[in-house]
Amino acid sequence: MSNIIDFNVKRGKFYFGTFENYFEVDAQLYIFATTHSNTIPDGTLLVEQLAPSLDLLIQKKAWLDKGIFEEKFDKFREMYLEEIYNRSDYQKAMNRIMELAREGKKIVLFDNCNLGELCHLNILKEELNKEGYKVEDIKKKSTTDDPLSHIRW
Repeated sequence: MSNIIDFNVKRGKFYFGTFENYFEVDAQLYIFATTHSNTIPDGTLLVEQLAPSLDLLIQKKAWLDKGIFEEKFDKFREMYLEEIYNRSDYQKAMNRIMELAREGKKIVLFDNCNLGELCHLNILKEELNKEGYKVEDIKKKSTTDDPLSHIRW
């Protein structure tokens, strides 16, 4: 057993999931990082400030419609990073979320785009990891056939 302490890793942990699996982790805070949704699950917090701007979402949709989003993802990443580091609303929201993580809170970030590795949350995950936070993807554990089992009634 090593007595070495990694001071570069900050307290708290971020989990990243989808609309279908965010509930697989028992967390203190569930953050739905999207700009719009017809459904906001109970017990979650909608934080639009972490999502791409409307202009960037329109560009993303155009690339998706043309079937070229995967090849344009590096450009999307560049645009999103430039956007978030220049938006005060993003900075304020992310500073508060990181503060909660440093207090030891377990935080789940999720959205509903179903783009896997091409999701904006993967960019956030990379940035948080660079900052020294522990990050982990949520793997589906549930074997239930009930499609509504994640809803908290």
